Amino acid sequence: MTPARLWAALLIVLSLFPSRGAAGEVHLWRDAELTHLLTPAEAARLPVGLTPHFEIAGGSSALLLTQDGGLFDLRKRAPLPSQAPLRIDAFTISAGLIVAVRGDVLGWYENGKVQDRLRLPGKGLQVASGPGQRLYLWGQGPSGGSTVRLLESGRASMLIEVPKGRISALTAIGERLFYAVDSAIYTVAKGERAGLLFVASGEGTIRSLAADPYAGMLYFSSGREVYAMRAGTAVSILRGVEGYLRCSGNALYVLDPKAGRMIRVTGLGRLTGGGAAEMRDVSGGFKE
Repeated sequence: MTPARLWAALLIVLSLFPSRGAAGEVHLWRDAELTHLLTPAEAARLPVGLTPHFEIAGGSSALLLTQDGGLFDLRKRAPLPSQAPLRIDAFTISAGLIVAVRGDVLGWYENGKVQDRLRLPGKGLQVASGPGQRLYLWGQGPSGGSTVRLLESGRASMLIEVPKGRISALTAIGERLFYAVDSAIYTVAKGERAGLLFVASGEGTIRSLAADPYAGMLYFSSGREVYAMRAGTAVSILRGVEGYLRCSGNALYVLDPKAGRMIRVTGLGRLTGGGAAEMRDVSGGFKE
């Protein structure tokens, strides 16, 4: 099963899992392994409030954006040093730098402060990293809908315009981009027209996307469920968590800021297509 098969623009209607289980139950794909990085009790003791925005630094260390616009190192359980309030609205990690958006300005974190570098076309933009120093800026367009701009060599160019609908999630692998509008996932690369990849019928708005080039997998979350998609087939791998997703190395990281919980899931490279994935109840491991 090659990663290239994932990129094919296929329309698949997701109707594999009509039964979601009782409220409070958590189920994980049978052969996956789960590690708790943050529990609700630990989150309650943190000196900061959580947001859905996070990145994985150095391959395994989670860096969280806090409600007051600061950055928090989850491994050290401490905020990143700051000479003054950072007031970050969105961030990503690109070529080892923490790239931050503040209002309509993009810059990077260095020596305890954000060095502002580039004026953006508007406020409220999210940022995602691509290959090298390539950045994607996405958010509401000037006349409604959504746009994605490619920032490369200090210049921003329009990559995608979505006249209707809001882009709710975006991720990139190399020069290929994946983004979600409502319950649909699209894919595009520079010089291409966007193609419909997947429709998660009945699942509501897709909350988050994460692409794993090693396993050839695209993960997405909606409601209280996380799915893995490969070769046009999606299966549920985690139920009971309102997750925001990131991939790093061989692991999927899932943050539920509302519950104050973060987990790392490994072993998903062994997942193969061909029907529903058998799940196991891991609710006991979520009780404190």
